[in-house]
Amino acid sequence: MGGIVLFVFVGIAILSSLNKANNQKSEKAKTPNTAVQQMKWQNQTDKEVKEAKVRQQQRQAYERAEQEKARLREEERAKEKRRREIKEREERMKKRKEEEERKGDILERSNVAVAEDFDKDELKKDAGQHENCSIGHYEESPEFMQKVQDLMVMGPNCTISYERDFVAEGEQLISSFGKAER
Repeated sequence: MGGIVLFVFVGIAILSSLNKANNQKSEKAKTPNTAVQQMKWQNQTDKEVKEAKVRQQQRQAYERAEQEKARLREEERAKEKRRREIKEREERMKKRKEEEERKGDILERSNVAVAEDFDKDELKKDAGQHENCSIGHYEESPEFMQKVQDLMVMGPNCTISYERDFVAEGEQLISSFGKAER
């Protein structure tokens, strides 16, 4: 029984010493890179202590320089990204502006063409003629055929809703006359 108690006591002592060592390691890991003072050991000379201090200072200077370079690179990347975004935004705005100008030009030209070429009376007259020329009302007169050919060549000279395809109807009419003559 005495052996078991001794064994438990030794086990607890070992676990507590391991726990203490782990706590010290975690505290060391939490501290940032700070200057560690060199302690003089028994076997070290003053020259070795000075060399160790110089090496440590050089290492810290190198790390500072690397951190500064990394910070500058990151700033440059951010500036370049901003420049790229601004350039892309300007290009999109320019494209939109060009499209709007183009749309305006097309509308203006079409409005001018309509105003110059057509009268309301002519539009009403042409619209009436087109309404009279439905599929069931074919007239086989040369005058009517001339109108169909004019429509095919020049297109309608009025603004009407295109529920029908007049050009296709004209082509069908002409082809039907060609078949009848043979």
